[in-house]
Amino acid sequence: MMLIRSSFFVFLRASAVVILLMSGQVQAADLVIEEIRFIGNEHTEESILLQEMSVKVGDVADEERIAKSRQAIMDLGLFKSADINTLPGEQGVILEVAVSEKHYFFPIPKLNRDADGEISYGVQLRFDNLGGLNQRMRLTLKNNQQCCGQTGDEQELSLSYYYPRLKGSVYGLSIGGQLSRRPEQVGTDADPTITGRYDRSVDGIRIVGSRWLLEEGPSAGWRVNAGVFYSGDRFTHVDGEVGLRSDRQSVGLVGGLEYGKVHDYLYSREGAEYGYELTLGLEGMGSDHNYSIHSVHYRRYWPIGDTEHQALHFQMRMGTSGGNPGIDAPFSLGGSNDLRGYEKSSLEGRSYFSTNTEFLRPIVHPAFRGVVFMDIGNTYPDSRMIDFGDLEYGGGLGFRYKFKMFVDVQLRFDLGWALGDTGRKAYVGTKHSF
Repeated sequence: MMLIRSSFFVFLRASAVVILLMSGQVQAADLVIEEIRFIGNEHTEESILLQEMSVKVGDVADEERIAKSRQAIMDLGLFKSADINTLPGEQGVILEVAVSEKHYFFPIPKLNRDADGEISYGVQLRFDNLGGLNQRMRLTLKNNQQCCGQTGDEQELSLSYYYPRLKGSVYGLSIGGQLSRRPEQVGTDADPTITGRYDRSVDGIRIVGSRWLLEEGPSAGWRVNAGVFYSGDRFTHVDGEVGLRSDRQSVGLVGGLEYGKVHDYLYSREGAEYGYELTLGLEGMGSDHNYSIHSVHYRRYWPIGDTEHQALHFQMRMGTSGGNPGIDAPFSLGGSNDLRGYEKSSLEGRSYFSTNTEFLRPIVHPAFRGVVFMDIGNTYPDSRMIDFGDLEYGGGLGFRYKFKMFVDVQLRFDLGWALGDTGRKAYVGTKHSF
């Protein structure tokens, strides 16, 4: 009898809340959140969703903060959709968070022949949302048949791992490693007929920790980074002239400050990212030389006009170096990632400047967008000089097709021209240009 009476009073209270909401005498924002429920997160842990939300149990059900929470969940990039519904509770309201998850494992075949004649093939294994905790890992194995007079194939293995918030804390971790092997034929500047053949191996690792400053949200706003790195370049003599190449290694510290707040609208983005990074090679840590590399980047994504998912994207990057990085030209431009239409890494120097601008417009469906782009940049031999009067230009067009069921995967095709030159090159990829 007591159970029936208790259930009856619960029903009466819930009915009263519904009637007051429908009559307009009480707004949802006047009520307290008594429970948050999740639907559709078969893989994602509830803690990952809760940490992004601006409201929690016990807060007033403010509509603006609820809408902000919904967008913050979408900004994780893990879901095809996210909705938050307000339901009547016993004395307040219940937030029902419904998400539709993407696929979190995606093997991508790698097959490409660029305009320089370089052929690469292999596979990349993409693991997103590992353990349901928004951990991301990439494992790539490629074989590159080299162009431009180089003989033999290059085998490359790389691994990257990123955990934005360790167990929900303000700290993050990223780890990157690579290993490559290739034969290399080298000569001397004084006498090109003197050559030698070597087997070259390059390996490296970079471990960086981060701390969110939480000015604009759990996974947005300012973040400070600090870590260590190692890279080694080893040469084994095969035949020909001896002593044309010598081993080298760099060991040191890396640190920086960056800001990021980019909204994910499934087929388009809006927001900004920018930051500064300092890399220090230190003899005291085992580096062959002391040196410094300064890098700055700025990216902005604007919605344009009344057409949904029509956008303007802009990127600016620049860098300078000091000391002796162990190589004559620590920076290079040319290729699919910076100066399209130019041969890969054809511009080299000790400082550089580049910008990329893209205008994207949906064609038939928002998942399929055409793009017109302009690339500007150059490298310079002096580490203290960036000459804005001496720049190279490239432009072109292409398309993007966004696969909404996978995390950060889109088919990309670009056809670029090197302006003022006869260069024309085509590029195919499976991720954003920037």
